[in-house]
Amino acid sequence: MLDVRNIFMSTIYLIKILGSLLALTFFSIFSVITTLRGNLGYKKQRIRQRIYKSGLFHPYCNAGGGGERVLWVAIQALQKNYPKAEFFIYTGDVEATPIEIIEKVRKNFNVDVSKSVKFIYLNKRKWVEADQYPIFTLLGQALGSLYLGLEALSKLNPDVFIETTGFTFTLPLFKYLGGCKTGCYVHYPTITKDMLKRVRNRQAIYNNRAVIARNPALTMAKLVYYHVFAWIYSLAGQCSDSTLVNSTFTQEHLNVLWNRPLHLVYPPCEVDHLKKIPRAAQRPKRIRIMSLAQFRPEKTTPYNSRPCTS
Repeated sequence: MLDVRNIFMSTIYLIKILGSLLALTFFSIFSVITTLRGNLGYKKQRIRQRIYKSGLFHPYCNAGGGGERVLWVAIQALQKNYPKAEFFIYTGDVEATPIEIIEKVRKNFNVDVSKSVKFIYLNKRKWVEADQYPIFTLLGQALGSLYLGLEALSKLNPDVFIETTGFTFTLPLFKYLGGCKTGCYVHYPTITKDMLKRVRNRQAIYNNRAVIARNPALTMAKLVYYHVFAWIYSLAGQCSDSTLVNSTFTQEHLNVLWNRPLHLVYPPCEVDHLKKIPRAAQRPKRIRIMSLAQFRPEKTTPYNSRPCTS
């Protein structure tokens, strides 16, 4: 009973936070519309001259993980294929200078990107972090990404907008408010049918607290919440003009949720240094291969107790 009361009080508190965030978001929308109207003529002139500005949304571009490697290799390829385009990265890494970020990319990933890459620093990144929302985390992060996206759009309205970190709800902002061509690279779907199945089966797991799993009424309420969120997530996905996915796992789930053409592009893997390893004169009797990977609980399928790493 105490757990239910704590959830109720937490819900009231979070509703207040989300209400304030929603009010700020609507206020920001009106401010952005005013700004965009003034920049519309300049943007049309830029397009006629074929000087395209591409904005890549990656609030944690200095994190140094696999998702960041995808970002930098993609920028390197885009620079090669579109030498006249300008590339801007929306980032919340306000403590790092552009020189420091680019040097870290060169050192950690062995990827050399042109110093013409520019950074748009965002100050509202905390609103997309999961620890801000102890309950209704998906909804909280979705609204937070809208708020962060509005800050990004107000600072730069590009011709092409590419979302690279899973904040899909920024796509409608840039497509309809900014008038941009849009695209995204999806590492992992925000919500899946498997998550719905676990809640429906009243399974206590990472996305379903035991107190909810034990209570039929709370389970029904969460199912309604998940179904509504999945529908809104699907609508946001329709705003992507071109969608890339990183694995068959993501592709299969988004095929169900988005019902859009998807392109499977596996993340880049650096192997040049492996080619330089000296080989023994004779082939060894045993070959040992060590594979390092992360096993995430959200990729556990209902049909297999072992996590899927695709």
